[in-house]
Amino acid sequence: WVHVESFADGQMRISTPLGLELRPEWAPMLTRLPHVRESGIEGLAFLFPKTKRQPHLKEKGYNAIPLSRAIDCWVRDVVVDNGDSGIIIENSRQVTVDGAVLSGKGMHHPLLLSRSTDCLVTNWRIDAPHRHGTTLTWGAHRNVYSHGWGRDLAMDCHRANSFENLHTQ
Repeated sequence: WVHVESFADGQMRISTPLGLELRPEWAPMLTRLPHVRESGIEGLAFLFPKTKRQPHLKEKGYNAIPLSRAIDCWVRDVVVDNGDSGIIIENSRQVTVDGAVLSGKGMHHPLLLSRSTDCLVTNWRIDAPHRHGTTLTWGAHRNVYSHGWGRDLAMDCHRANSFENLHTQ
C-alpha cells in the first residue's frame, strides 16, 4: 500500500520505500483496489459458544474481526472469548489494534497480520491456548507487536517473505 506522490516521464515517486528490490524485467504493475479508510471498531465483546477445540484447519469458523483493505483504521478495547480466530488484518496499512483480550478455548489465530504493513498491535493479552499466537505472514512488513502477553505464546512468522517486523515488551 503506497501513496503515489508523482508520476512523470516514466518515473514514479511513492510515499514510502518498498523495502524490496524491483526490476523492470519483472514487469511490475501498479493497481488500485477499493479500501476502507479512517474507520474503527471499538468497545465490543465477541462471545462465542464454548465448543471443543477442533483439529488444525477443521475449526467451526468462530472468527471475530477480519479487516481487509483497511488504511489508517483501528480496533480498540475488544474482547474475544471462545473464538477460533480473533483479529485478522490482511491487505492493510497503518492499522492499530490496542487493548485486545483473547480468551477461552484453543484458538487458531488470535492475532494475525498478513500482506499488511506499518501496523501496530499493542496492549494485547492472549489468555487461551493457540496454534499461532502473534502471526506475521505473506509479505507482512514493518509491523510491531508490543506490550503484550500470551499463555505459552507462539510468536509465529508463518511464511512467504515477512520482514522488518518487531516483537517488543
